[in-house]
Amino acid sequence: MPSAAHMENAIVTELSTLGFGPFFEEQLRHFTAPEIVPARIASEHRGAYEVWSRTGAGQAQLAGRLRLELEDGGVPGVGDWVVLRDEPGPDRTATIDHLR
Repeated sequence: MPSAAHMENAIVTELSTLGFGPFFEEQLRHFTAPEIVPARIASEHRGAYEVWSRTGAGQAQLAGRLRLELEDGGVPGVGDWVVLRDEPGPDRTATIDHLR
């Protein structure tokens, strides 16, 4: 796996470089939303997340609904795969809709 510094400065073109494979791809087939953005949690900072997706690195936060569902301590951690509502970017915070 590439170093964190490399990932922060480069656009991720292949999710497979982050460990995405057939198992995760199969799980995404169950989503009916037209645009889903798979991403991997790179770091966690008091409820805010750095995520890596096919377009690069960015900030993300849990959707309010998901935060309530995960109140018992099942929040995402570093290395977990999540589904974002939108692409992360330098000028916006993406929303984490699902934990895979």
